[in-house]
Amino acid sequence: MSESLAALYATLVSRPDCYGGRPMLPGTGIPVWILAELVQTGESLEDCLRAYPSLSRDQWLRFWPLLEQFPATPPPLP
Repeated sequence: MSESLAALYATLVSRPDCYGGRPMLPGTGIPVWILAELVQTGESLEDCLRAYPSLSRDQWLRFWPLLEQFPATPPPLP
């Protein structure tokens, strides 16, 4: 069974010293909005994994449903 979007969102991390506190995928340091933009513009999984080596295939597949829904523009800084 896949995780709910709320459960996935709850696992995101934010740090004031990284990207102004914008949410990132845990363990990667990659802002979610950047990955969401790649998903929503049709970039291939392989291209994304090459571009972001800290991102695993399992993470990508786990967070795919969230990335499809997440705004593909950076949220305003707090």
